[in-house]
Amino acid sequence: MRRFLDENGLSNNVVYAAIPDKTGKIWCSTNKGISCYLPLTNSFQNYTNEDGLQSNEYNQGAFFKDAEGKIYFGGIDGLNIFDPKKITANTFIPPVVITAMEIQYKPITPESHPDILDSHISETKQLVLNHKQNTFSFEFTALSFSLPERNMYQYSLSRNGEPDQWIRTGNRRFATYTNIQPGHYTFKVKGSNSDGIWNETPASVEIFITPPFWQTWWFRIFVLILFVLFIYLIFYIRLRNIRSQKKLLEKRVEAKTQRLLKQKEQIENQNRELKEINEKIVEQSEKIIQKNKLLNNQHEKISKQRDNLIQMAEQVKEANQTKLRFFTSISHELRTPLTLIIGPLKEMISKIEHISAKELQRKFSIVYGNASKLLLIVNQLLDFRKVETDNMKMSVSKFDMVSFVQKTAFLFNDLATRGKYRFTFISKHDHLKIWADKEKLEKVIYNLLSNAFKHTSEEGEISISLATTNDEKLGKAATITVKDNGAGMDEEKIPLIFERFYQLDPSENYQSSGSGLGLAIAKKYIELHHGSITVYSAQGKGSSFVVHIPLSKNHFGDDIKLEERQLVDTELLTSSIGEYSPVTYNTVDTSEDRQKPLLLLIEDDKNLRLYLKDILSEQYRIVGTDNSKKGKELAISKHPELIVCDVMLPDNNGFEFCEQIKKEFSTSHIPVILLSALADNQSNMNGLKAGADAYITKPFDLQHLILNIENLIEGRRRLQKKFDTSETSNFEEAGSNSSDQIFLNEAIKCVENNLDDSTFNVENFCSQMRLSQPQVYRKIKALTGLNITEFIRNIRLKKAAQLLRTGNFKINEVAYETGFNDPNYFTKSFIKLYGMTPSDYAKSF
Repeated sequence: MRRFLDENGLSNNVVYAAIPDKTGKIWCSTNKGISCYLPLTNSFQNYTNEDGLQSNEYNQGAFFKDAEGKIYFGGIDGLNIFDPKKITANTFIPPVVITAMEIQYKPITPESHPDILDSHISETKQLVLNHKQNTFSFEFTALSFSLPERNMYQYSLSRNGEPDQWIRTGNRRFATYTNIQPGHYTFKVKGSNSDGIWNETPASVEIFITPPFWQTWWFRIFVLILFVLFIYLIFYIRLRNIRSQKKLLEKRVEAKTQRLLKQKEQIENQNRELKEINEKIVEQSEKIIQKNKLLNNQHEKISKQRDNLIQMAEQVKEANQTKLRFFTSISHELRTPLTLIIGPLKEMISKIEHISAKELQRKFSIVYGNASKLLLIVNQLLDFRKVETDNMKMSVSKFDMVSFVQKTAFLFNDLATRGKYRFTFISKHDHLKIWADKEKLEKVIYNLLSNAFKHTSEEGEISISLATTNDEKLGKAATITVKDNGAGMDEEKIPLIFERFYQLDPSENYQSSGSGLGLAIAKKYIELHHGSITVYSAQGKGSSFVVHIPLSKNHFGDDIKLEERQLVDTELLTSSIGEYSPVTYNTVDTSEDRQKPLLLLIEDDKNLRLYLKDILSEQYRIVGTDNSKKGKELAISKHPELIVCDVMLPDNNGFEFCEQIKKEFSTSHIPVILLSALADNQSNMNGLKAGADAYITKPFDLQHLILNIENLIEGRRRLQKKFDTSETSNFEEAGSNSSDQIFLNEAIKCVENNLDDSTFNVENFCSQMRLSQPQVYRKIKALTGLNITEFIRNIRLKKAAQLLRTGNFKINEVAYETGFNDPNYFTKSFIKLYGMTPSDYAKSF
């Protein structure tokens, strides 16, 4: 099995059909004529419309061979029928002659330059040129007159004694050389006939280029003699100067010696004086050293104070950042359920006469669950404030710890079943009496279990166990252990998770960031019971929270109210668990749905994501995810018409995601709508700077979101239609951003640069754009609504319309000028775009 391409002789890489004839030859229809493969010589013989074919382009599957061996190929302009036995190759070996010569771009003939040529160049075997005549060209031809324009040539210019280096020129019949160095050369040229039969005996001419006088041997010897004489003269003058300088130096040294002896005596006297001064300086240095020690001690004290101030400033900065993250998260936690309350309520109000009772119940369930979630968050904030200000009141009663923990854990059974969690409760006691505040202890267990479910993926393992221990400080105490095999955390972060305002940094390992209050309140409640909580965790290996609470009431002070019984309302906690058990919607994908625009929805809140999918699926196909990494992969693989993305995501923020989408070549044209709980002007500006086409704050009006989606999609389609119908190719609005506009301008310029090349096709276009064909197709389709072939034809026709409006060209001239080989095909294409013939169009101006 062998593979053949145009570089192996095939006329074009797009082959529509291949048929063997009776002699073993294989005939192929391509996008550039017909190719015949010759097995004996392992070569191709190519035929085009110049050989009488109806066109160079053929159709897929349009081929046939009859019983007589005739072959039929169907193309875009008709049918070709031929008998392979009657097609013979041109075997004439053409002689090659050199027909003309130019030196310094001027023709050379025996009449004009008898000093160079004494006969015609075709009869000349040797040329002698001077060094100023080192730019010359030859014109040559092969004497084969059957389709002479398909004769091929190759030539070589080499020094005598060096191998020939042949240059193939196609059907170009001249060779030019510039700035050739002096020497002895031989110019050779070979040629072939129209069927590629080469004359291996080349036409040749020897060329002698004489060097200038400064490159001759006698000139170089003369220069060398002058150089040697110059060096000798310099050496002689230098030696004479040295001898005279030696005599002067001897006299000066003698005088200098006398002066040095006198200076020696003076220096000895000065040394004695300096010694006395040095002794005084040493005494002063000792005093300075003592002062430096005092200054160093003061400097160390100042440095420590500065470091303490810097550390305090960093702590204040970190505290402010922590508070800012906390309030931002609280805003997100409040606005998301508000969206899921306001949205269904508005939908029910607008559709109250048409909504079914079952659908009404489902909408009310969403509203109730998210309202309960809001109330729980507000209650946590109030409780946390009470604990911080020591205003929290304890209501202690005696109850059975085993049944109490079991009932609280039972609240999560439905969530465990939905998420296929392996959720277990283990107790080493059938009954265990304890004095405690029932309501606060229930919230401790609820927060610990909620934390476990948040940070454990579906089908994970979560367990809660109850036992007793004897502690030196607490005495006999109940031990509650909540264990999971979820994401876990780094060891250095464990001491921080119970601090107020602290939240774990969002990452792909954490499914939900939460408000950051649950564990802080849980620890405060445990401390009110004089208990303790310990955490054991490792990244990727899960976490264990161990709570110790004394069983007796001896540790409570006189100010604590003791009751025999205490009622606890668990309805609020039960309804709020719906946050982790999102409502599911059943949708059926039909053929009609597949015609709808595709939307990518990125939202970490499952309830909101499924609710938006339920509402938007009436008009759009929806693909959704809860993180930006998966969202980017879906944007590249699915090519949606629009992206709706939340700003606060577990693994990234929506601003960075939007910026990445707009910078990526394959997705930069996709409109992006950002949903955010950040309603300040700076966040809005950040979204627009990131390239978002719309920025909508939560809670939002669902109709507002739908109108934004419709306007952005319809706006892009209007731009595509405008590009298709515009009378000029200089269209400046199709790209949604600068990178799209640059790409479109380059694509239009690429077509216009090859406008008169009828062979310019999709493969050439993609090659010059330096992109793969699928990449170019998706980008052109998204920006203009056209495929690549339609885009190229559209630009050609618009240029043709411009030429017709000038009134200076005939119809067939316009067709050839814009790359159409067939005026009839040009007329059909023009009518399809402009609704009238080219002649009628020209008359309308």
